Amino acid sequence: MTTIPFLESDHDLDGCYRDRVQELGEFCDNEYYMSTYPPLKNKERAMRGRSRIVEGIKGFKQLFEIATCNSCREEITKQILVQEESLLEIDDAWKL
Repeated sequence: MTTIPFLESDHDLDGCYRDRVQELGEFCDNEYYMSTYPPLKNKERAMRGRSRIVEGIKGFKQLFEIATCNSCREEITKQILVQEESLLEIDDAWKL
């Protein structure tokens, strides 16, 4: 399983991963934007971004397994759903 680089550092002692969840969410959001931004019209770039979002979802799932903070777990669950929707939108934009 591929690990997102910033997830490889030591776990937070209190089980809260708010900063990491936020970073990963921003990463995935940027990849979504670059994959669907009409002026780019670059399918290769879009597919690379899509792959990165898939890796981001894996990262969220890894975080969910180690997070003990309820608010982090709720946000992670929400982010997984948002990013899965992003994949569908990319597929639709590129008719995959």
